[in-house]
Amino acid sequence: MNKDTTKAWIFQARRDKWNLDKKLNTSFKDHKKMYLTTNQHSNEIKVGDIAFIWRAGINQGFVGFGKVIQKPTPKKEIEDFTDQEDEIDPYNETPDTLKAGLELYDVHTETDAYSLLKKEILKHPILGNNEIFRGKTGTVFTIDEEECDCLLSILKRKKWRTSFKLRTLEDSEETNLPLKFKFKAKPPPKELELTQRKSIEPSTTTHIHQVIQNRLYDYLCENLGEENVGCHLIIGSKEADVVVQKGKSFDIYEIKTSECPRECIKQALGQLLDYAYYEPHLRDSSSTLWVVGKNEADDSDYEYLDQLKEKHHIPIDYFHQTI
Repeated sequence: MNKDTTKAWIFQARRDKWNLDKKLNTSFKDHKKMYLTTNQHSNEIKVGDIAFIWRAGINQGFVGFGKVIQKPTPKKEIEDFTDQEDEIDPYNETPDTLKAGLELYDVHTETDAYSLLKKEILKHPILGNNEIFRGKTGTVFTIDEEECDCLLSILKRKKWRTSFKLRTLEDSEETNLPLKFKFKAKPPPKELELTQRKSIEPSTTTHIHQVIQNRLYDYLCENLGEENVGCHLIIGSKEADVVVQKGKSFDIYEIKTSECPRECIKQALGQLLDYAYYEPHLRDSSSTLWVVGKNEADDSDYEYLDQLKEKHHIPIDYFHQTI
């Protein structure tokens, strides 16, 4: 985190007093802004700041992560803001209530392996001392650089998407240029057999590769909607294993079948960079580049990926897909 230009905020809401989980999941799946109330620090929150979402009340813990893409603005001035018909309003909001717009990178509202709950936070030697996690009242809180780094480190270990996206075409000055890559929702082949991929430069897909792809496809469809997931899409002269459409940006997944995650990363890195940066019209619209392997990566593998992200600004990550 660049402390001179970027701040980190914790936005707090109660699930039992507001439809937090429903709002989060709907906004994430539909690639829409998530608007949260900013009764504090409204003059300090700015576009580009880091945003952690904390669920207070029942099952306290972190349930979302993203960045601020719209500064705190009165509800009456937000064109795309609409109250849900069944929304509970415990805060007596008015048309002048300030809301910050967030872009969500990841959401986890269920209690599972991804969860980062209050009991784990309180045991942390640094985060556990912050009174935010001990019941402090408010809707938004600031945290310092050390606390932000601790939270990001934990979320990365739990496989949250924490990489900040590159500029999208919508943000680019070149939005009037045609996008050569055409996204199409497309499932993988049904048959599990040795197949020839129909890219411009043909390659062979193995049985294990197809098993991984099928399960990855099912997982992504369940979480992001099948209309946003495409398999074997042509990018340049190559065929990408899986592409996920996220608004006007894309996540690209490259599957490798090696037993060693490090070898998977080595094999996939060149291809992912080629997909994301060789074609001029994809350079500003690629989001996270995912290496997909069948075995779990270890701390050394994730440290290597962190170096690529921090020193070379490559938005790459590893996805463990069981078979």
